Amino acid sequence: METVAYIYFRTPEEANLVKLCEDISLSGLSLTHFGFRDPPKKRLVAPLEMAREILSQPELNKWVFLKDGTKKICITLEIKFDTKWPHSTISMSGECKDTIVCIVRKLSEKTYAFLSFYGVLGGGKDQHWNLIYESEYCPENIKNRVRFA
Repeated sequence: METVAYIYFRTPEEANLVKLCEDISLSGLSLTHFGFRDPPKKRLVAPLEMAREILSQPELNKWVFLKDGTKKICITLEIKFDTKWPHSTISMSGECKDTIVCIVRKLSEKTYAFLSFYGVLGGGKDQHWNLIYESEYCPENIKNRVRFA
């Protein structure tokens, strides 16, 4: 069974998006694919170019799909500049639970995450999730949306 993990974090200001892209690139992932459609095309992109392309999307909320072809991990980055959303999200899925949990733990610390957790891909949103990281600053409305094991 594949593992799926989520990181909920404060939406970065546009000026800090390059730092987020650098953190993702340095988290232990070897990004081989990048694009605005899933699945993303095989394409190497530096963090500065990644940030520029994310910001070039006309929508208020930005989506980008990434993949580590070596570890076979798929990543979705959702940056929500619409203020009605309290957070942005990084999600990833793949076969090796330990690798995903390790990467999510690193990214949770780097992105000043509110909350990160993992479960079984296809288990549905009401499954019992496993906590990876919780900030003392995590808003209650985010914390209360997830059922933990």
